[in-house]
Amino acid sequence: VETINITNLSDIARAYKISAQDLVMDSKGITTPVENFEYSAKRMIRFVPRQFVLKPGERQTVRIMSRVPSDQADGEYHTHIRFLEDVAKRAENNPNAGQGAAIAAPLAYEALIPAVISHGDVNADLSITDADIAKNGNKYRVDLTLSRSGNGQGTAYIDYNLMTPDGRVVSATPRRTVYIYRELDSRTKDVE
Repeated sequence: VETINITNLSDIARAYKISAQDLVMDSKGITTPVENFEYSAKRMIRFVPRQFVLKPGERQTVRIMSRVPSDQADGEYHTHIRFLEDVAKRAENNPNAGQGAAIAAPLAYEALIPAVISHGDVNADLSITDADIAKNGNKYRVDLTLSRSGNGQGTAYIDYNLMTPDGRVVSATPRRTVYIYRELDSRTKDVE
């Protein structure tokens, strides 16, 4: 069981709907929605409440629970918890807002938070299998291919350093975090 706290920091009341959405990662690290896939955790999680209204400054705790079937193979499974503002209820929840003439084009607030369930013996090995460095003017571009094996998702923390002409090693970029979802054997990461 985990909890997530949601706070309405705006100046109007907002209605929210919560659901689970499966996203898979492609070899460039881009996630795309799918209906279902082999490593989905969507059917293993429950959360309450599923919808609620928050006035300005109010806070709501959402409880997320997982139940893994007893015959589930060891490994990591994932989905994303989707928090979506229900803009259709904005006028209903803010009856005194918008007095006078106005044009309405409301934007909905949305957040997707990865939810990973680890079950049994989980392992993941990561390696850099290919790296190219190219100079473009006074900038460098590093193209990496990261490989993942095992039954878990991979998380790589990559530091890029540069050796100066006088032999000092200096940081070239802030540390980069690169995720490799379980459905991938490898993915690329490009940094300038």
